[in-house]
Amino acid sequence: LVDASLMLKRDGSGKFNLPDFSRTGGGQEASIPALPVSISNGAMHYTDETRKFTTSIKDIKADVSNPDASGSVEFSLKAKTHGSRRRNLFADGVYSPKDNRYGITLKLDGLDTAHYGNYALSLTSNSRRIVVKTGLLGAEMRFENGAEPSGTVRLSGAELEAAGLARPLTDVSARVKLSGRFLVEDASATYGTTAASASGWIGFGTDPAMDMKIHAKSDDLRELSGFLKPLKTRSIAGAGEGIVRFTGRPSSPAYSAFLKAQNLSLDGLFLSSAAITLKGDKRAVEIVHSGLELWKGAGWVKGVIDVEKGKLTLIGGVEGFRFASAARLLGLADAGGTGSAQFTAGGTLDIVAKDLHLAC
Repeated sequence: LVDASLMLKRDGSGKFNLPDFSRTGGGQEASIPALPVSISNGAMHYTDETRKFTTSIKDIKADVSNPDASGSVEFSLKAKTHGSRRRNLFADGVYSPKDNRYGITLKLDGLDTAHYGNYALSLTSNSRRIVVKTGLLGAEMRFENGAEPSGTVRLSGAELEAAGLARPLTDVSARVKLSGRFLVEDASATYGTTAASASGWIGFGTDPAMDMKIHAKSDDLRELSGFLKPLKTRSIAGAGEGIVRFTGRPSSPAYSAFLKAQNLSLDGLFLSSAAITLKGDKRAVEIVHSGLELWKGAGWVKGVIDVEKGKLTLIGGVEGFRFASAARLLGLADAGGTGSAQFTAGGTLDIVAKDLHLAC
């Protein structure tokens, strides 16, 4: 077959224009075309009227062999996907009608992630939350009866826009291996001056589990204010770095984190340096260790944030702080002397001062 063309359409009601090949008009079983079959310069056009989406696969070269002694046939396919100047879709394999067994190797190189990704997202609840602007996808996959799909998927040069974020995620790349679970070997993205990377694995099936580690470093924490809206934080500034590890079930993982920052300003509270270790899950967050430099003194804080009940149990303290550094926060024109303090969230504040003088 030369210049063969297939038109596939999904109409406004969501129905496809696929004919029923299982029966002929006279009620007899449809005959199987004689083999071998060869197609050159073929094309397949697809339109989804429900999503206003149209795409084509062109320059198709396909071959199906004669059945061998067991009745199995071999097949191969080469084609161009949307926007590609060369063939970038390859598939080959074998199919046995006798026992309905198959083995397929699929290769993709430079698939237009924006074109296909946004259509895929339009079929989910995330269609208005995420927009893919650019990116290329590559893959080498193997599909067989009775086995999990295996292979490698690569994403490079992607740019994503997400609802609630002031700027896009750029330089998004990832390499994921599939072998019964998702093994993330190298994933990274940039958000302004913030660079993030991730690695680990996610397993599904009857006993889903995960172990993922995310590292991020920012030279300007103001860029991340959009991510802090759930914490009801009004303003943040400074530079920081953090490592978060997620373990357990993907639907409700536990996590541990180590965060550190320099020249941190949080809702008007200034910390020269801060280092905090956290652990928790979707129900509660525990601050297990901290070291803070507050008002030129050495501080600490620990406690539990009950996410489900919206309750905060927090205690902290600072030793050797200077009242001159705390004057502005306390609403004073000037102050002198040193002191120590202990506090509880929503509760008491105990201060011990030395050589104190205040100017209101």
